[in-house]
Amino acid sequence: EILYQLGIDSPDLNKTDILHALNDKVYENIKKDKDTIIIIDEAHLIKETEIYEELRLLLNFQLNNRFLITLILLGQPELKERINSIPQFEQRISVRYHIYPFDFNEMVRYIAFRIKKAGMNKFVFSKEALKKIYEYSGGVPRKINNICDLSLLVASSKRASIVDSKTVAELIDERK
Repeated sequence: EILYQLGIDSPDLNKTDILHALNDKVYENIKKDKDTIIIIDEAHLIKETEIYEELRLLLNFQLNNRFLITLILLGQPELKERINSIPQFEQRISVRYHIYPFDFNEMVRYIAFRIKKAGMNKFVFSKEALKKIYEYSGGVPRKINNICDLSLLVASSKRASIVDSKTVAELIDERK
């Protein structure tokens, strides 16, 4: 998949040829002053240790003064446990960042930021609705996004100018 995404034709290559083709491509990118960044979302869903070992091998692509590939793994908290269970891989991770659940005020700022980025100039959630969103989500961004998106959709379909606590409560009840 990585070769495919980088535009490398690899129908009948063996593993050694694949690694050589990948090395050639990332080295070519460096010559063109381009970075090669591999982003794997939902990496916590990777169960096989062998796949993490393969990813670790990608970090061997380097010159004397720099790495040729930047590997970014995104996932739920169990990803940390998986990586920590493979010491050779864990030792190669230089930057780690964990998003923790928001407190109430952070959640309100987060929702306001997303509303503004979506092009709205008006904050459309009532204080009571925000309290319900926080109770439901526990400050977890994904849950906040889901309940807010649904709330906005329902409020829009009702032609409501504000998302009230009743709308949010009904959606939460449906999810239980």
